[in-house]
Amino acid sequence: MSDEQIQETTSQYILQVSISGISILCCLIITIGFIAFKNLRKSALKLVLFLCISEMIFSISMIMRPPNQQNNQLCAAQIFFGNLGHLLSLFWTCMISYSLHRSIRYGYEYVKCIMNKIILTSLFVPTSLAGLILTRQYFFTENNFCNVLQEGIEGSALNSDDTSFYIQKLIMLLEFQIPIYISFAFNLRQIISVAKIAKENQVHNVAIKLRRIYVYPFIIPICQIFALIYQVYVLSGGNPDNQTLITLNIIFSCSQGAVNSIVYGFNQKLRWSFKNAYNNRMSAASTSLNESLVNNGYSSSQTESPERKKSGFNNIVKAYQTASEDEEEDRIQNSSFKKLNMSKSNAQNINSKSSYLNSTKCGSNNNLNTIPEQPHESPYERRSSKFQSFKHNSSDFIESDSFNEGGEVSDDLLDEYISNHSTPSRQFQLTIADF
Repeated sequence: MSDEQIQETTSQYILQVSISGISILCCLIITIGFIAFKNLRKSALKLVLFLCISEMIFSISMIMRPPNQQNNQLCAAQIFFGNLGHLLSLFWTCMISYSLHRSIRYGYEYVKCIMNKIILTSLFVPTSLAGLILTRQYFFTENNFCNVLQEGIEGSALNSDDTSFYIQKLIMLLEFQIPIYISFAFNLRQIISVAKIAKENQVHNVAIKLRRIYVYPFIIPICQIFALIYQVYVLSGGNPDNQTLITLNIIFSCSQGAVNSIVYGFNQKLRWSFKNAYNNRMSAASTSLNESLVNNGYSSSQTESPERKKSGFNNIVKAYQTASEDEEEDRIQNSSFKKLNMSKSNAQNINSKSSYLNSTKCGSNNNLNTIPEQPHESPYERRSSKFQSFKHNSSDFIESDSFNEGGEVSDDLLDEYISNHSTPSRQFQLTIADF
């Protein structure tokens, strides 16, 4: 290798270290936030935490082997952890979109039920697939990253004229790229289903609420697009030392962890948690300063700036307006829902569907993709999985005094239900905030 090639390789490695370091830092921020704030320790954010850990593994693998070192053991470690991080990232993005869809359709408890199964699957399947590649014996370096082929390839890898070499490189390309586009298709289908549910239930500002979620399926395919372009370019007879493609490949591939952690991890709850922690720290410091000034003969009101007073007043007004809007929405839904009559015959018809509702419990093998729909359902009734549970549980009071003389459910029972459950629009918003 000439001095010029060594210099180019070193420059590429420095670029890899810089961008991968940013990705690792972003993933660490999400991990620290999950550990520090108790309100974030929910099933939905656990999925994001595992995604960030996977991206850290992938980013570390990108920089764990210094350039110009031919160490097969280090190469094997880089290959294993690189493929493991890559497969885990794809797996957790699929689980996030799947859990989002199921949480909105069947309720948040469904995700909690299957969380242990998801974790066990992630420990077994990606690890096994990543280990299979190490059964090959021939190591070679390409763009500061080790690759491995079957034993028996002679000569320099990049300049080999052996047909079997290019066939095996094509197999490697398919092994890396096919899982990406399988996960892309799966994630896209789940997100489209979420958007369809939102439109059916007339969620306010649905485009704004789903704006970030629409990006989910496209992150990894976009970050790995230049890896695909470079490999196809080389296999079609192009120059393997094309510095433009190599640089773009490094920038996009190494930034995958940063993009995933920002889009998935920096959601509304995490931002508010950091903001509240900062405000509490500043408030404590201000209180301590005021006490010190009071002890020295100054009034605490003199030390409070007009801007801070105005900010506090605006926060109070904003909180009052938000509470008023929520109260008005609940009042409207309450009024419309009270107009819904449930006759005894309808209740008995609902009771016949209890087998489906029981299928949403953990451990059931029934099909969860088909939801029996009631004719003439209101928007409030149509989507809420909690309301489905309410209708199922109505069999407990069908023969009781809950019905009045006209065969209608008593207003007291309806009021109790409405007071204990949010509207579908509100429930949708809360679920989106978790993801």
